[in-house]
Amino acid sequence: MANDLTQHVIQEFGSEATQEKYIQKAQEGLWDSEEYFINKYFTKKNAIILDLGCGTGRTTIPLYNEGFDVVGVDIVPEMIANAQMIAEKNSLDIDYRVGDATSLEFEENTFDYVLFSNQ
Repeated sequence: MANDLTQHVIQEFGSEATQEKYIQKAQEGLWDSEEYFINKYFTKKNAIILDLGCGTGRTTIPLYNEGFDVVGVDIVPEMIANAQMIAEKNSLDIDYRVGDATSLEFEENTFDYVLFSNQ
């Protein structure tokens, strides 16, 4: 069942129409509530943040611009491809990876914070 659901999510969010929407969303930046949360709780300077479900970088880019070391992970390959394209276009050195939040391949204690926005 989960495999069918995963494939549905990848197909739906990887569609051309959805990608066009999310490429535009990448320019919007953080929501007020996210900015409040990040400012309140992400207090460690030079922290390493895992941005799960990063999409095309709407939250990843502002975190990077605030000086955090950010790894953006999304299960949808098209999201990561477009996030990488946006980062390259803007000369941002952001580490984006295709991955499943339920099966991450990072060593323990790699990250200081994890953000799973809009989920």
